[in-house]
Amino acid sequence: MVIRIGADVLVVAEHLEGRLAPSTAELVAVGRELAGPSAGIVKAALLGPNVGGLADILVGLGVEVLHVDDVALAEYTGDGYHLGVRTLVEQTNPRVVLVAHTSQGYDLAPALAGAMGLALVTNCVGLRAEGDRLVATRRLLNEKVQAEVELSSELPIVATLRPGSVTPAGAAPGGKVTPTLLSIETGRIRTKFL
Repeated sequence: MVIRIGADVLVVAEHLEGRLAPSTAELVAVGRELAGPSAGIVKAALLGPNVGGLADILVGLGVEVLHVDDVALAEYTGDGYHLGVRTLVEQTNPRVVLVAHTSQGYDLAPALAGAMGLALVTNCVGLRAEGDRLVATRRLLNEKVQAEVELSSELPIVATLRPGSVTPAGAAPGGKVTPTLLSIETGRIRTKFL
């Protein structure tokens, strides 16, 4: 990735039943490492209604929380989250979008990258900026081979990080919540919860 002033990182916060997934703090830790050299900031996309307590936890990690409070995002659906995150990527233009390599991440990251024509690297155990490139460490062939993949793009790069592969971020100052209004067309969400 081209290191430039303001190279922000967007972390997609994953949550279920009122709790943040532990992988979210891991994404924040990697986001700090990637954004730091360029004086960028880490932003966390927090989608869904009634998640103010989760926003406070993310603020305690020192990130700007882009809170999208929309009932259409009350439950994870691939369509709803894709629409929400895509709009945030278009609005914020991050250098990297970090998603946990979980069942939600398997669904969201490729859909987002494919729809927007973005580079995608999955199942990473490490990420670092090196010059104008993003270097992703991945394990292949049933964990027998470790490879480093270099990506360079003027567009955002989408990366999924394997949960448990890095130390979670600790508390940090400077976090804030930015209420973010998006228009999620419920007719475009094909999955319905009854």
